[in-house]
Amino acid sequence: MFYTHNGKTSVYFTLEMPEPIVRSRILQQWSDLTKSEFDQGKSSDQAIGLMNKDAIVVDDFYTEDTKFQTPETFSDWVAEYYRLGFRIFHFDHLHELEGANDNAKNQSVTEKWAKTFQKICKDHPDVWLFVYAQPNGAAQNRKILRRTDIAGSKAITQKCDYLISLNRNFEIDDQTGLIS
Repeated sequence: MFYTHNGKTSVYFTLEMPEPIVRSRILQQWSDLTKSEFDQGKSSDQAIGLMNKDAIVVDDFYTEDTKFQTPETFSDWVAEYYRLGFRIFHFDHLHELEGANDNAKNQSVTEKWAKTFQKICKDHPDVWLFVYAQPNGAAQNRKILRRTDIAGSKAITQKCDYLISLNRNFEIDDQTGLIS
């Protein structure tokens, strides 16, 4: 939508899924197709057109060597993408960061990242930064999430301008990564 309405391009940093699976999900989503329609080969020409324009770049942000998944390297990558003209940044699977799911380390890890996210937004007031995290264990089955239900919530949500909770039931095909 950022690209369609404002010509703004996005970078999608993924910490969990490989780039081809993320691209496949984007293609399905942008085509507005169900998994079965997508699997049957229904037309996804409009989505392919957007993807060919590099409306979104997928960066797997050191998933092969997680020791480089640091706030400093993320900040450097954002600065480089910013220099290239990107203004929308998606950081998916915050809970996958080293220590983010460890009760003893969670707050310190997410606090460090939250400060980095906050600094990026101060340094570049024209960016949109979306950080995606799963609900913590106690909130997994709630229909409506609160700020405190997000993994690392205290450190992250207190530094966010907005918290959007999108809850819906869906299934993911383990082999293709597509949503049904």
